[in-house]
Amino acid sequence: MNVTLHNEERRAAHGIASFVASLTAVFVIPLALCGSFFGSILFGSIRFVDLYLFALTVVSALGVTIYLLLKPEWTPELKGLSRSSILLLGLPVVLSIAFNYLRPEPPSLAVRSLVEIAASLAVLFAALLSPWEDKRFCKFILTAAFACLAIYLLSWNLQGRPIKYAGLSNHKNVVGGLSFSFALLSAICMSFHRHGMIVRVMCMLTIFLAAVSAYAASSRANIVCIAAIASILVFAPAIQVVTEFRSARFAAFCLFVVYGMFLAVPFLYVNAHRVPRFEVVNLTIRDYTGDGFYSGRENFWGEIIDKTLERPILGYGEHYIRVFPDKTMHAHHLGLAKLYHIGVFGFACFMLFWYSVFWQLYSKDHPAVWMCFLLLFVHQSFEVNLTAGGVPVGVSFLVVVGAGIHFVATERKKRLNSRWTNATNLAPSDMLMPGERIQL
Repeated sequence: MNVTLHNEERRAAHGIASFVASLTAVFVIPLALCGSFFGSILFGSIRFVDLYLFALTVVSALGVTIYLLLKPEWTPELKGLSRSSILLLGLPVVLSIAFNYLRPEPPSLAVRSLVEIAASLAVLFAALLSPWEDKRFCKFILTAAFACLAIYLLSWNLQGRPIKYAGLSNHKNVVGGLSFSFALLSAICMSFHRHGMIVRVMCMLTIFLAAVSAYAASSRANIVCIAAIASILVFAPAIQVVTEFRSARFAAFCLFVVYGMFLAVPFLYVNAHRVPRFEVVNLTIRDYTGDGFYSGRENFWGEIIDKTLERPILGYGEHYIRVFPDKTMHAHHLGLAKLYHIGVFGFACFMLFWYSVFWQLYSKDHPAVWMCFLLLFVHQSFEVNLTAGGVPVGVSFLVVVGAGIHFVATERKKRLNSRWTNATNLAPSDMLMPGERIQL
């Protein structure tokens, strides 16, 4: 009798926990994905970012905490992310801040880095616990993304289709980054919701609108990434066939290529003018986007490299907004920003953290989707809005990562359950070795 009551109480608690997770997701996910499209109209940029960050952190952390209290069953994904985030994200920042606070001038923006990491992890966990396998929830999120892109493109047309258009946001790269995150989320939902025709059509339309929005904003890196997503989805069946028997080697090769390119981009970018026919490419890019190949990043990168070499091990321990206070918030390269912020040690830990995340995202049945996730580091070769920093776009990327981990983990559980069911449903005669008989 007591066991029956205990099981009923446990089921009731799990039901409430699922309801809390769904309620948190319905509030957090649209705000994380679409908030920065409209927030700049209502607030100034800094005030909006602070309020936006505060709301996301409080609601996400509260929802995740209540869920884990009611349903204290830590999945392997939650355990892995919790350990790696504490050891590989939080610890290097704390060490760098502690080391730099011993100096005469302590960093004034050090606390902001810790707050951004906490907010990023809260949003990531909230996205991981969201009911993405529910088609109604996916339709709701895709409708919100589709509406944002449609409103943006309508306003672009009403303004006469200028070459560069930030529109409802405060910067063209914010529009491009959010368009890229919408396209990536659509690719995930379209691949994992195979039998939902309405979901697939909404995903394809969202990817198309995301590409047009990135073009309207003249965000070149995001145009390339969205075009790459569309190409990968077109060739997904061929990728599946090629990687069927050597999936682990294929994944390791892709990670090696992306990480190598990510580290080499500043050097290649600065020396691109030595390539033959460079001026032809430069003029072509300028005709279509309004800017040439160079857009000032080589100056940022040179300055931040010089500063990093002064404190290479643990960095400055402060937010990299201090590097260019009058011109930009970002170093326009995630690796250089991390080297300045937390040094070589912290940068190595950060890359290890994302290495573990990418392996949680990998699925043998969906190698093409995993290749789309690797485009995040292609994008971050020219921007800084992943995890700590770049709040409007960074949280949308984390929502997409959380959704991907959720889909992969759910599919893995279904596969294990089906194997267990098949094993337990075998007849006794099926479990005998050849030549054996049942002894009565």
